[in-house]
Amino acid sequence: MALQTGVFENGQWVTRRVSIQDILQQNSQRESTQEQLPFKPPMEQPVVGLLSRTVLQSPVVNWIIPARIRNREKNDVVFIGEDFIQLKEILPNAHLEHVSTKADFGSRIRAARVFGEPRKFIHPPMTEKAQIPLDIDWNELVPPQILVLTLESQELLFLFARPRRDGSIEWKESCIPLSPDASLLEQPGRHLAVDPRSRALAVGAAESSIFIYAAKTMDELRSNISHDTQNWTPLKSERPVAIPGTILKMEFLYPEPDDEHHVILLVVYSRDGKTRMSCYDWDNRHGLSHIRPVVEGFPLSHSE
Repeated sequence: MALQTGVFENGQWVTRRVSIQDILQQNSQRESTQEQLPFKPPMEQPVVGLLSRTVLQSPVVNWIIPARIRNREKNDVVFIGEDFIQLKEILPNAHLEHVSTKADFGSRIRAARVFGEPRKFIHPPMTEKAQIPLDIDWNELVPPQILVLTLESQELLFLFARPRRDGSIEWKESCIPLSPDASLLEQPGRHLAVDPRSRALAVGAAESSIFIYAAKTMDELRSNISHDTQNWTPLKSERPVAIPGTILKMEFLYPEPDDEHHVILLVVYSRDGKTRMSCYDWDNRHGLSHIRPVVEGFPLSHSE
């Protein structure tokens, strides 16, 4: 049995008769040729990742804060970057001498302030270099000021530096977890404020809420550290306060010089395209339960 088919030869189509046997033989030759070809594995899909942080540490410094976080005789300055801090000392010739670097936070730094005794109450530098006694005196080794940081990992961190006998620096820290379950804009840590007399702290989110903390005195804190050098905290109590808008600025105000117990917190926020402010005050002897708004939602523009 034969079949009639068209074949393209010498640039033109011609008619040829092909038997069933010839067709089967040609198919068998094609299959054997395909089996002899080398196997090509399928191309592997490239691994794609999202770079969430730079490989190299950024050298940019975001804040420069005077802070005597070693002892009262050292005139120190803290340089704060994206995820590191550098402690430097101001020498008598006005030069800066590097003391120590801390870069093991594991998270970006969102805000920074100094907590402790105001600088005007710090004793002047000693003319002779102080010697560390053999028996540790925590009243001397806890500095007059402590560095306060908020981290993107939702932590409130308190830091001070303690010199070792070999001249190196030991960093002592206390970590307070913040609210981890809030949305990104409502996570506290975007704003940080410290009362001028360090009687209270406030940590604010980008919008909607702030957290006010009552703080221990430095004498109470030194006593705390002397009893437990690992588990210490400058905080006594906490109270959240709702803010109806996007928080722009948050600061503690200075009370009257002879008013030792009056605490005043000013919050500037935006709502419905208008800038407003609220002011809260309380007596620190009575605790945070007595916080009251003195001014609430006051518009800052005359046109409003």
